[in-house]
Amino acid sequence: MPNSGTVARRFGNLRHAYQLIGYAPQKGTLAMCTTRTQTYQLRNCLIRKIEETCSEFTSIRLPGRLRPKLLLDGKVIVSIKICPAKRYSNAVVWDLSSRPPENDTITLVCRCQPGSSRIHSLYVVPKREWKTLYRFKGEPQWLKEGVRLKNFSELPRAVRSLMHQESGSHRPETIAVV
Repeated sequence: MPNSGTVARRFGNLRHAYQLIGYAPQKGTLAMCTTRTQTYQLRNCLIRKIEETCSEFTSIRLPGRLRPKLLLDGKVIVSIKICPAKRYSNAVVWDLSSRPPENDTITLVCRCQPGSSRIHSLYVVPKREWKTLYRFKGEPQWLKEGVRLKNFSELPRAVRSLMHQESGSHRPETIAVV
C-alpha cells in the first residue's frame, strides 16, 4: 500500500481517495490519518526552520527510514519526535510514538498544542530506551532529564551539552527554565 504522502499527492487526501473507490472507513480512521498528515507537515516545517536558524544542522533521511532526522556538524544524528496533543476534560495529554531503532540517538521532543498545528514546547532528551507508545501529561521524569528550549537557536548547544553528559565529561547546562 502506498504511504499517505503518495496518496495525498495523487488524490488530495485519503478521504477523497476513499470516496473515489466507494469505501467507508471505520470510525476514527480519517481522524488518525489527518493527525498523521499534520505531524508529517509539522515535522517538515520544523526541520526547515531549524536549518534556517542553525547552520550546524542539515536534514538527512537514513536508508529504509521514512522519517527525516537532523545531523549536527555532519556527525551527530538527532531524532525528531512530534507529540500530538488531545484535551481530556481540563488536562492536555500528549502521545509519543516511537520506533525501536531510534533508541541510539539524542532526540528533539516537540510537544504540540491541542489540534497539532502549533508547537507547545521543545525538549532535547538524551539517548534512552523508547517504548512503542507513551501517553503523558505534564512533564514526566524522562522529559525533565532533557533540556527545554526557548527557541531553535539553543538546539546546537543543548545537543552538544547532552553529548558531553553521555561521555561523562559534565552535566548538561541549563539553558532555559523548565
